Order: sequence, then C-alpha cells, then structure tokens
Amino acid sequence: MKQLQWSNVKQTFSSMFRMGSTKDNGGENTNSDPSLGAVEITDFLEVKKGMHTEVSLKARAGNKSLDPLCFLSIVAVNRTIDIQCSTSKDRDLFYRSLQGIVTTNKLRVRFS
Repeated sequence: MKQLQWSNVKQTFSSMFRMGSTKDNGGENTNSDPSLGAVEITDFLEVKKGMHTEVSLKARAGNKSLDPLCFLSIVAVNRTIDIQCSTSKDRDLFYRSLQGIVTTNKLRVRFS
C-alpha cells in the first residue's frame, strides 16, 4: 500500500495512474493494462473510504496501528488500488477529488 501525503498528490497521482484518452473496443474500455502497473483514470468505477479489500484487511491484521480512517480504495475496471493517506483530512480531500472523476466517468458512459 502506498502512503499518500496531500502535499505530493500530483506527483504520486501521475506515477500511479495514466491519464490518456479512452479507447473503445465494442463499448468496453480497454485502457488499463495491469501489467504496466498503471490504471487509466477513465477506468475508475468507484471510490470507497476505509479498509475493504483483502489486501488492506490483511495489512490491518498485521499492524493494528493502521487507522482505517486514513484509507481509501479506488475500484477500477481491472483492479482495486488501496491508498493510505497521512491523515483522515487528507483522505477526505482525496476522496472528494476522486469522486469527481468517478462521476465524470459515469456521465461519459451514460451519454456515449
């Protein structure tokens, strides 16, 4: 899991996600290539606050000092990315920003 500090979001974000154009393959978005370790932001389906994935729950089981209020998960087409923020306030800021991307993606699909 990657710890995210709000002060370096742009640098971290650009290294974790690709922001290219959407490719269409019969209505299916095929931008994300998990082998590249990057996810297209157009593939974001949902953002969840807290620790929900098997990976984050295992991390929590091994380290009870991890604060679930500092975590969020980005659910994308081919994978889920767990992010640990420095504070719950940073997590909430990042969550709201990602929610905007998810909403835009849903509108894009709905009107395409």
